[in-house]
Amino acid sequence: SASAAPAYSSPAVGPDGVVYIGSPGGVLYAINPDGSLRWSYTAAGAIYSSPALAADGTIYVGADDGKLYAISADGKKQWAYGTNGSLFSSPALGADGTIYVGSKGQKLLAIQPSGQKKWDRSFGNWVCSSPAVGGDGTVYVGTHEGFVYAFKADGSLRWSYQTGNWIFSSPAMGADGTLYIGSDDGALYAFGPGIGTAAARPDLHVRASDTAAFAGDNIY
Repeated sequence: SASAAPAYSSPAVGPDGVVYIGSPGGVLYAINPDGSLRWSYTAAGAIYSSPALAADGTIYVGADDGKLYAISADGKKQWAYGTNGSLFSSPALGADGTIYVGSKGQKLLAIQPSGQKKWDRSFGNWVCSSPAVGGDGTVYVGTHEGFVYAFKADGSLRWSYQTGNWIFSSPAMGADGTLYIGSDDGALYAFGPGIGTAAARPDLHVRASDTAAFAGDNIY
């Protein structure tokens, strides 16, 4: 292995099979399909978030120093954007290349591929949930206030919904456009496409850090 430290970051795999993963030591690793190290880049803080890969090969990842890093496919830093709060949230990419990420600085940020801020939205608590982007460009995210928010691509609010406790879980989109997200109130919430009304399963006793996953018509 390239690192003996535990990894909280989930790996991302490029179209060429290269695996990208961060470490608590602040190192982003690029691992070849045969397990050899292609390159590494050291950020100024621990990396708990998972990398996002753009179509042009750029790797976006957040770090505990509060910066969102853009790293080229050959391991060179292109830019770093300071968010004024640690990044546990993993970035999500819009169809136009916009990078969406939450911050413990109590914000959801939309960053252009050039590294310039497009917009941000402020909340009353952390945003550790990773955003999800719907097919129509709507950006969904949960907050430690216990709210699920849906924003249009221009940053205007589409809807919000308050759950019974804080949200660390990241939203997941079903094939029919239904949004699923867990809350620390123990429930899994399902939101119909385009609307902010929810059906909840309070008997599931999910943890706020659990993110839904799909296999066919089944939700896990």
